[in-house]
Amino acid sequence: MYKILIVEDEYLSANVLELIISKEFKEKVEIIKADNGLRGKQIIKQNEVDLVIMDINIPIINGTELCKYIRIKKNDMPIIVITSDYNDKLAERLFKLEVNEYFIKPVRAEVIIKTIKKYINKNKVEIKSEQEYYLDNLEKEILKLSKPEIITKLSSYINYIFSQKETNYIMKEITNLGLKLDKIVKKNKINVSDSISQKINEMIAHPFIYKDANGLILQASNIISEIFDIIYQNQINNNFNEYTQEAIDYVERNIKKNITLEEVAKNINITPHYLSKIFKKEVGVNFLTYVKDRKIDLAKEMLEDKNIPIVNISISLAFNQPNYFSKVFKKKVGVTPSEYREQCLKNKTYLRI
Repeated sequence: MYKILIVEDEYLSANVLELIISKEFKEKVEIIKADNGLRGKQIIKQNEVDLVIMDINIPIINGTELCKYIRIKKNDMPIIVITSDYNDKLAERLFKLEVNEYFIKPVRAEVIIKTIKKYINKNKVEIKSEQEYYLDNLEKEILKLSKPEIITKLSSYINYIFSQKETNYIMKEITNLGLKLDKIVKKNKINVSDSISQKINEMIAHPFIYKDANGLILQASNIISEIFDIIYQNQINNNFNEYTQEAIDYVERNIKKNITLEEVAKNINITPHYLSKIFKKEVGVNFLTYVKDRKIDLAKEMLEDKNIPIVNISISLAFNQPNYFSKVFKKKVGVTPSEYREQCLKNKTYLRI
């Protein structure tokens, strides 16, 4: 299934685009809509989107920032901008953002269809079932998403398999999942434990032992978790020298504490000046910025749980003043913690529809 995301805050424009695309491609294309940049960003983060059509003037996170995010997260994703603005500065900005197409409203239906077909054909995209598409991209997800994101999507996939209630189909898809996991392990030369290797082989050779979705989700989650941890550790080992790696490890172990450069330098037996110098060179940001960014990343995950009070999140991450936490969060994310939580809750509702 080829997925197209429409990010447009004008209700009528979004619906017209959806109608044009749906009429031409019918069930071959899945359309997802977002009415602001933050929602668009969340959808891209949680879904394997193939192409984005957006207006540049969208709320919360504007089109420019969303384009930057896409180019960092999924550099090869085609971006089509359709906007009522037209000026040389905007055109230059879109060029620098590597936007693939730029159209001025209104755009004829045949132009939209022709443009979409160009990118489908250019990438030789074969229209597949949702299940085949998921398996094709499982390796990519392991290499770029967080562990909770991967397991959440994997669980949805497995629940879908069992919802079909056709034994032959379920057995075939379990085997296919096992074969895909085996291929990922061998291709990336991942030295998994004997127990994980046995679980993968069971999925391939004995899929009938899984009587319900929960059992398979548990086993597959354990497999994915070990694969992810090994890949992540290998990436750290390959990218950083010993001191930088030790500093990052220390931060991860103590992320909920008030961490200082001096404290970490002392722990790994080097001077704060030297740690600051090599950390900035290898990681790309200074040490304090890295720590704050990691805390905000964790805060974003915690904010998705509506049962955790924001003040508790602030204190648990060593932001002793909630106002300071809100200030740092907004500077990094673009919205306050409460606004971010509200958007997350809306997105979850939206993605279930």
